[in-house]
Amino acid sequence: MTMRTRSAGAVFRSHLRLREKGRLDEDLAKNYVPNVLLLTHEGAYHGHNGVRRAAQVLKRFVPSGKYKYTNTHVVGAYAYLEWKAAGARGRRCFGWDGFVIRRGRIVVQMIYFSCRK
Repeated sequence: MTMRTRSAGAVFRSHLRLREKGRLDEDLAKNYVPNVLLLTHEGAYHGHNGVRRAAQVLKRFVPSGKYKYTNTHVVGAYAYLEWKAAGARGRRCFGWDGFVIRRGRIVVQMIYFSCRK
């Protein structure tokens, strides 16, 4: 009997639920390949530790870790997310994430965000 691979939509929904709950390590273990590539406007991050480092960067801008997901799409192996959040020092933050999901895991994630007064 073969194990059924989760759909891209199932992986994406799981990722969003776990992040809303602040469960980064569980999200990494369940939804990301160990050698995930994360591309941002600051550069590239590699692997689970790279995702952790990028999450720390974002946490400086959005200390609460609370995001409102304003737009999502999943098409085949690809997912897209738009979000907004109240940032540090009264700033408004917004951003988007793109995902490539293969064999039930995120293999590439792209992130862009900006915070303004």
